[in-house]
Amino acid sequence: MPDSGSDEVNEAKQELFAAKIADGTPGLYLALKNGCHQATESYIDGVFSASLGIALNE
Repeated sequence: MPDSGSDEVNEAKQELFAAKIADGTPGLYLALKNGCHQATESYIDGVFSASLGIALNE
């Protein structure tokens, strides 16, 4: 199993956070459009609390 800081794990997390449905439409857009405020709030909280291992100050 890859460690949580590996490129493979980070790519998987980024794919999940993209939140796209099969045709590429962003799921977050659909949730907002349909008034699913709790879903969008949870998504945003998850993004901010995630440790993706991305160096922002390179």
